[in-house]
Amino acid sequence: MSIALPRTAVDYLQAINAAAIYVAEPLTVGAASIPTLKRLKGLTWIVWVQRLDDAERIAAATQQGSLPEIIGAIEQQAQALNIPLTQHAKAIERARQLSQRLDVILQGMRETGALKAFNVCYKLHRHRMNGHARPYSWAFNELRGEVIRFLANTPHDRMSPALLHARLHDRFNWYVCYQ
Repeated sequence: MSIALPRTAVDYLQAINAAAIYVAEPLTVGAASIPTLKRLKGLTWIVWVQRLDDAERIAAATQQGSLPEIIGAIEQQAQALNIPLTQHAKAIERARQLSQRLDVILQGMRETGALKAFNVCYKLHRHRMNGHARPYSWAFNELRGEVIRFLANTPHDRMSPALLHARLHDRFNWYVCYQ
């Protein structure tokens, strides 16, 4: 049974730089970032950690054996290193919830004109750079990633459009949004 990686979840996990510890057929253990993980075949088990170097330390210390033995060894190694593991299903569910919140924020930006302001500011930036800036699709993907990181790292009671726009301006110094 191969594990599927839903696109919306992958976008979220990639934006926060999550790393996977995986077991693939034939029984091999590894650590991977999202771009590498997407290229792998035969994934049978995945857990998530916050940093790739943590995933690599756990995977490197895990011995071969049956699937239950490997999973047990990964969990023991993570506990010994005090590295929290997030089960794949739970990580995907969280990612889906945050991707829905991302959609709400982007829709709010459309309705308030903030997304239009972002687009206009980026066009002006590209013009000032004499066409030597990256394409708009790159800028929009970076915007999505920054909003995802905002959602993942900001306590819910502290979230506000003003705080988001300040963060976006810090990330994109050419972006100005008047509210």
